[in-house]
Amino acid sequence: MDARADIIIYGSCHAQFLCHLLRETPSLNRHFSFHLVTNNVEPGTPLSTVPDAARRAVLVWEQYDQRPRVALREELLRVIPHHCLVVKFPAVGMNAFWPLRVKDPRNAPEPGFAWGRFPLGDRIALRVAKLGLSPADSYERYLEESNAAMPDVRHLLDLERSVFATRDAACDIAMSDVVFSRLRDTHQFWTHGHLAISLMSTLLLRLLERSAAIFGKIDDVTRAELAMLFARYPGQGEMQLPIHPAVIDQLGLTFVDKHSRYRWFGNEWTFETYMTRYIHFDRSWSALA
Repeated sequence: MDARADIIIYGSCHAQFLCHLLRETPSLNRHFSFHLVTNNVEPGTPLSTVPDAARRAVLVWEQYDQRPRVALREELLRVIPHHCLVVKFPAVGMNAFWPLRVKDPRNAPEPGFAWGRFPLGDRIALRVAKLGLSPADSYERYLEESNAAMPDVRHLLDLERSVFATRDAACDIAMSDVVFSRLRDTHQFWTHGHLAISLMSTLLLRLLERSAAIFGKIDDVTRAELAMLFARYPGQGEMQLPIHPAVIDQLGLTFVDKHSRYRWFGNEWTFETYMTRYIHFDRSWSALA
């Protein structure tokens, strides 16, 4: 019989990555068993259910969700023991970096790409795609139209600050302080909802510290193991959505420029390369290891 104490990690993709990191930490796994409960599953994958371990749980990390009722969350919180510690953490995202983002109707799952090759669309690129231009001409047209359509990103960032404040106030740990203190000089967001390890590591360490009643003080051995993991996993997933040059300029970002290369399923593309391929929905490339 497994004598390890049961811990539940509930939430979306943040929870998935947190649970993965915890399971990869030997000193923690000797004493705790980590169970993921998530609404965020790949297309065609069965939805998550509440495990029997929840009835024995000593700790739940619950990702904040503004919806008043979520069936899976409600079931989880209903079955855990009354003495179980619940620590709520915020969803951390940044929409202001990608103000033209939209769902792309061309995108669909395919072998090797559970969410499709281009799961994060651009509304101006979709408009340009209908013109039938050459790759070079389409990119120039995209820049012209997207620059004209670009909203005041600094205003959008102010709205983001308000969203962060609301989430932080509803949770047991805060994240807005680190996000906005590093906003211009550190690559914290790979997409609007996926985090670089620079930010995910802060989230994990704050959760561990807030859960000291269960974990105790995090010792040097565990910190060294975590540091190795943070070096091994640069961030969530395989996509770093390129940032539009106009957004870089408006926000004065220093961690990136128009020549920077971004990971896209193992490839390394500039904004121009990515956008040109995306406009034409170019599928003549593979996911590199």
